[in-house]
Amino acid sequence: MNMSSDPVETSVRKRTRTVTRTIRVEEDVDNAIAEFARKERVSANFLISKALRKFAEWDAYAEKFGNITLTSPGVEKLMSFLTREQTKEFGQWVGEVLAAELITFWFKKINLGTALRAIEMLGQEYGGHYQYEDLFDGRTHTIICKHGRGEKWSLLYSEAFKHAFNDLLGRDVKIESTEDQVTVRVAIAMEPEKGIPVKHPQTPSVAKTTRKVADRLAPPSSDTQ
Repeated sequence: MNMSSDPVETSVRKRTRTVTRTIRVEEDVDNAIAEFARKERVSANFLISKALRKFAEWDAYAEKFGNITLTSPGVEKLMSFLTREQTKEFGQWVGEVLAAELITFWFKKINLGTALRAIEMLGQEYGGHYQYEDLFDGRTHTIICKHGRGEKWSLLYSEAFKHAFNDLLGRDVKIESTEDQVTVRVAIAMEPEKGIPVKHPQTPSVAKTTRKVADRLAPPSSDTQ
């Protein structure tokens, strides 16, 4: 797993120049785009560019990664069967294992920039898990994830974010949560005198982390009884 040691890299989306490309689309698709553009009061070009970016950044990878589509009521129903302790364990697994797999699959390296971008993409932009906002003052990112699904979801996200930043990036974070929102504060770590980026420990392999979580959750063997 390729983990970058450069914590100053806080964004993986770069500004790029635009290009002109002529494409042919079916008439019914063109009509639908024109109707959506009229209702949203934006240009058809804006909608087409947005759809193509979503395909290039999300859809093309999501299918290969194994993403499936579930409705919000369906996900909330599944979540209701988990106890508070199981929710915490699930959140830990998401932060330690699933986050490492997702970030590596999408971006090929794990650092602060790719972690922040993954959290953003899982928000309203593509994943639809929460409303996302990142307030950056030059030293600290304040990430606000407003999900509106209740205390158990706040617990899930809090545990996932905590273990993702702690275990994958070696960073301490401050997490605050309410019933419907989670706020994460993470600073860009610098050595106090020289201002040199602090290097982080190597990321544990996904397989090793999965075994560690599985061993902790497994029932005791008959030999120990």
